[in-house]
Amino acid sequence: MLLPFLFILYSLIGFFGVPYYITAILPSTLFENTGVFFKTDHTTFNPYTFSFRSENISLQLTKNNNRQLLFIKTLSGKLSPFHLLRNDIVCNDLTIIEPSANLIRNKDKSYNFSPLFQSDRQKSYSEMMNFSDLPFYFSLNNIRVKDGSVTFIDQPAEKSHSIKDIQLALPSFSNLAFQADNYIRPHFSATVNGSPVELSGEAGIGDSGSARTSTDLVCNLKAIDLPLYLSYLPFTLPFSITEGKADGKIGLKFDPKGEKGQKLAVRFTLNISKANFLAHNSTFDLAIPRAQLEGTVNPVSQNIHLNTVKLTKPVISSFGRSFVKNISSLLSTYSDKKQSVPGEKSEYTTVIDSLTLKDGTLKQFTPEKDKIISEWTMLQLEAHHFSTRKKNEKNAGKEKAGTFTLTGSRKKSSTSFAWKGKISQPTYFLGTLTANHLDLNGLARFLDLSPLHSMAGTASLKGELSLDLAESEKSLKNAVFYHLDDATVTIRNFRLSPSNKNKKKNRSTELLADKLILAGFSRNKKNINFGKVRFEKGTLTFRKGQPRLFFPFLLQENTRSEVSSSKAKVFLSQTSLLKFFFRTSP
Repeated sequence: MLLPFLFILYSLIGFFGVPYYITAILPSTLFENTGVFFKTDHTTFNPYTFSFRSENISLQLTKNNNRQLLFIKTLSGKLSPFHLLRNDIVCNDLTIIEPSANLIRNKDKSYNFSPLFQSDRQKSYSEMMNFSDLPFYFSLNNIRVKDGSVTFIDQPAEKSHSIKDIQLALPSFSNLAFQADNYIRPHFSATVNGSPVELSGEAGIGDSGSARTSTDLVCNLKAIDLPLYLSYLPFTLPFSITEGKADGKIGLKFDPKGEKGQKLAVRFTLNISKANFLAHNSTFDLAIPRAQLEGTVNPVSQNIHLNTVKLTKPVISSFGRSFVKNISSLLSTYSDKKQSVPGEKSEYTTVIDSLTLKDGTLKQFTPEKDKIISEWTMLQLEAHHFSTRKKNEKNAGKEKAGTFTLTGSRKKSSTSFAWKGKISQPTYFLGTLTANHLDLNGLARFLDLSPLHSMAGTASLKGELSLDLAESEKSLKNAVFYHLDDATVTIRNFRLSPSNKNKKKNRSTELLADKLILAGFSRNKKNINFGKVRFEKGTLTFRKGQPRLFFPFLLQENTRSEVSSSKAKVFLSQTSLLKFFFRTSP
């Protein structure tokens, strides 16, 4: 008689007691522990198969709040009875149909679901959840989610996101070491902010003893709206993106046997179209019709490795006196940022194996952005083995030396340049610069020389140019931000005449030469050296009563440079030559 009684009692508890506990007692218990209101309309439980099914499950933060934190139309699964005896929750199969979640990131960067994962009600809501801190162990296996949706409101960023049509197959999710007999293949697909996303792959958590231990997942992206997601990157960028779409793949790889900091890797291949980037300091913007990126991000070791970067027909608009100084200022500000506040984004190390820029355009505008000072077209850039890792950092000595080649031409002219050399890590560039058919006044602006007289001519230049993009803010205040050494400057059809307002009065006072050559010319932020100055077929003509305009520089005898012409040879001071021709910055 006892056995049938126990059988009936067990059946009553299983078929009726468990559902009653879930629908009538569990809601009050959960509220006391978390402050969250739980409700389910109907629950069934089979005590012999340990399978269960619940319908119309809802979680709310306040009882009268119409906006539910979570709603699940149907939840079904099968529990492991032996783990229940140890107060562990182990589910071999779990199916969730039509779940919908409403998530909110508050102004203080806490989340509306934080109370679910806080054992102490007085605990700060700004702390993020940690599943290892839960008061029980769980292992959910072979999880299937069908037709789910998520609404995410990001109050600090003033953005909202929607994820619809969620289809998810997850092999395991747990804080307990448990091995199921079989696992489903991982898969995820959804429509994220109107863009379809699909992720599938292989999980290496199969039968025990299997040689495969890594997990590989691949996500296919299509027409992803880049501005919506850039702010969620784990690192800070010195620019913002105002528009752009991306197609491609993102792969997640977890290898428990990998090196420290390399166990988790995010691999990506992206095709970007119609993207526009704006510097935070508003000194330049970059429009890229097409771009290709391929690389890997290691979130733990904070490394970004870009195997390939290809930019096609980018248009760079720079505002101010110099594009290079704008870049220097931007990178200096970015690299000098310190992570002083907990929770701020960390600074990542970036390595680029190959960077290609094809058919680019650079437009230099006035600071008022209303006039183009200069424009370079057909820019071509090839850079290899570039790294932001400092020399004293680990593995820095093992990396290959960086190289670069940059060429370009001036729009509607024969002006061109080529700069080729090496990259001394992290941001020091040194190489041979060759420029042809330069306007003499444009060359003077590059050398930061302000002519005191009217000049004309066509110049060519060849020398060693070095540039450090990581100069401090103090150095950037100097007018000259580079070093030009051992250069030869050749000026053809050289003409120099006074720039007095009464040009007619002084029209016959001028210096002409078929060719003016400066050999051994050098320029840096502190000094200038004209080297040896040589005129070919030079003519110096004075207007009567005006010789003083040209003679002062001939009368001084300080540091000498040799000046020669085809008809005469004189010696004159570098200092006086500089004072006569130009006005330089202090």
